[in-house]
Amino acid sequence: MLKNYFKIALRNLKRHRGYAFFNITGLAIGIACCLLLLLYVRDELSYDRFHEKADHIYRLIEVGTFNEIKETSAGIPFPVAPALRNEFPEITTTRFFRMQSQVPLVSHDEKRFYEERFFWTDSSVFDVFSFAFLQGDPSTALDDPYALLITEATAKKYFGTSDVVGRILTLEGKHAYTITGVLENLPHNVHFTFDFLASFESLNQVLPSVGVPEDWFTGWYWNPCITYVRLPDEYDARRLEDQLPAFVNKYYPDWFKADIDYYTMGLVLVAGRGFSAADTADTYLLNETAAERLGWTDPIGKRLGIGDGKDDLDGRVIGVVSDFNFASLRQRVEPLVIRFDPGLFSHMLVRVKSNDVPGGLAALEAVWKQFEPQRPFEFTFLDQSLRGLYTNEHTLKTILLPFAFIAIFVACLGLFGLAAFTTEQRTKEVGIRKVFGASVASVVALLSKDFLKLVGTAFIIATPMAYFAIQQWLDGFAYRIEIGAGTFLLAGAFALLIALGTVSYRTVKAALENPIKSLRYE
Repeated sequence: MLKNYFKIALRNLKRHRGYAFFNITGLAIGIACCLLLLLYVRDELSYDRFHEKADHIYRLIEVGTFNEIKETSAGIPFPVAPALRNEFPEITTTRFFRMQSQVPLVSHDEKRFYEERFFWTDSSVFDVFSFAFLQGDPSTALDDPYALLITEATAKKYFGTSDVVGRILTLEGKHAYTITGVLENLPHNVHFTFDFLASFESLNQVLPSVGVPEDWFTGWYWNPCITYVRLPDEYDARRLEDQLPAFVNKYYPDWFKADIDYYTMGLVLVAGRGFSAADTADTYLLNETAAERLGWTDPIGKRLGIGDGKDDLDGRVIGVVSDFNFASLRQRVEPLVIRFDPGLFSHMLVRVKSNDVPGGLAALEAVWKQFEPQRPFEFTFLDQSLRGLYTNEHTLKTILLPFAFIAIFVACLGLFGLAAFTTEQRTKEVGIRKVFGASVASVVALLSKDFLKLVGTAFIIATPMAYFAIQQWLDGFAYRIEIGAGTFLLAGAFALLIALGTVSYRTVKAALENPIKSLRYE
């Protein structure tokens, strides 16, 4: 019986090759798209699931309010994790810290590289996370102050082998770290990536040597740490969350934070003056929003203290610059304080003539080697850095664009198949109309209008759905465009053109058919 069904199916496929092609191709593409989407969703949901206690790990965020405006940060001050351990001994905490003022230089013999993914962490890190070891003991790997863990790829980068326990890597030419373990290369589906994990116990020696005041390391103002907690099994996260406000009130002073590691290159002064070589570290520039938040109509010459009540960052305002976006367009321009402190400089912005970029870079490298022969010359372009602010948008574009084309292609296949079926059903009608003098154009218009009605109906249904989805996406941006009716009308016109182009072959062919042959069609 099944064999007969199979034969009949093959005969029908041979008899209606065109319809079979459209139906099978559309079905195959639809199944392929469905599988790709399922694989993508599965990959997104797999992030960090390899950790043994993944369901019990939480990242802390800091929420501050200034002038009734809420600000959220993934950074947490240094003392928070130890204080949490003291207040809630049943939970496990760990911190990650990365230098913000400069990219660390790591060296071994003649190999020297700037390493952006160099982090310091607590020895409790492996009580929270389940990163796999190739060499070393997770329970003791970070016990020594100058202990260092590296990934397998990093070990091969510096030493050519992964058997490197006991070897030395030097940070900033002065801090010798001993490698106590090698981790497997991190999987792609992890939200937090690193190449080096150094013991937190060495930070009190390292930070002062790169110009970071010691009290920043112990104070509650600076918040550079990414902090995680692991809760015990059967421990309700809401229980800890309900207790955190009391914890914050006990430990946190009032604070106001503004970024300081920015430069005046290209900024527009609206009041006062910019920095000069004669200025000292107690001079500041404000942006317009900062001056407004402080309630200063004439801030020039006013004293400003930045910190947790101490006067180590007390200074004088010398100028106001116009607001500019120093973050992505998702965020509104926040208060900004620009501090002049050559001791904290770690990056340089240089404008290179666009007609000779290689020559400009070569000249910069030559000057660099005169003053810093022991440090590599590295550079990035500003547009690359700005592109990094919109990684999610680029990922979304990469995903949606091919699927949009596939959706259009599948829709065209279906429309072409429907056109072929409809014109075939109306073959005799077309023949009669032509016998009575109907023109080719009138026949094409007759056959096409029904399809255009379908496209128009689909457009009417799709427009509000698309508008809602676009508005939801744009609402994530503080600075955004408005989508007007013209955009949707243009999209509708484009859809009609695609539909006409798709059905025109079948309708024109039917209109040009010999009416005698059409009348004989069965």
